[in-house]
Amino acid sequence: MLKKDTTQKGNVLWFILIAIALTAALTLTFTRSNKTSGKNADKNQAKIVSLQVLNYARDIKNSIEKMRAVNGCSESEISFEHSFWGHAHYDITPTNTACQVFATDGGAQTPKNPPEKAGTEYLFIDRTSVDGLDIGTTACTPSPGNGKCVDLLLIMRNVDKTVCETFNKMNSISPVTPQDDPMSSELYGVNDGYANGSFDFANQIGSTGGGASNVDGKEYGCINALVGGDPDELVFFYALIKR
Repeated sequence: MLKKDTTQKGNVLWFILIAIALTAALTLTFTRSNKTSGKNADKNQAKIVSLQVLNYARDIKNSIEKMRAVNGCSESEISFEHSFWGHAHYDITPTNTACQVFATDGGAQTPKNPPEKAGTEYLFIDRTSVDGLDIGTTACTPSPGNGKCVDLLLIMRNVDKTVCETFNKMNSISPVTPQDDPMSSELYGVNDGYANGSFDFANQIGSTGGGASNVDGKEYGCINALVGGDPDELVFFYALIKR
């Protein structure tokens, strides 16, 4: 009788150990699955907000092209003036609403902030040249006072790293990791950085001067802009007018 009880206790203990092992295995599998799902969700969300930003940039670009073709607006007349921004740095004199991107009789676009988790703000600048976007027969040589090479850009500041890499991947930029690009502090944050029709060279994006060579010739991309001593601000750019 004692032998039978010992055998039964041994079998019970064996089943308990098997149950513990199975529980541990299931827990590990569930944890790994959750981690993978989380990463996929982050990437999916990054793609969604990246597409939203690109669609907005393309809408702005299309409106500018329409204003130039239909309203007869010159490059220097294109204005991003609107009370939404809370400043007058985009104002161009004399005022011509037919050439204002956010006026109903101009581009009829709506000023807005970037999607949540994409970046902190949109800026429009006309003092920066993107290497390789020259549309003339000869390559531009950007220099202070030379506005022939300066592009009209939409900028998004403080871009999320996953979103930044998503932009680069979508535009076949390799490596997708944002590369360092030393830029002048006049890129944004002061009156000189905002688009106001000046097209006066101050900054360059790309390989010239040791910048991010992976974005040379790209209409849009994302870089690590070394501006104002901050080495960790990721910046998205989109060329609204190539010059």
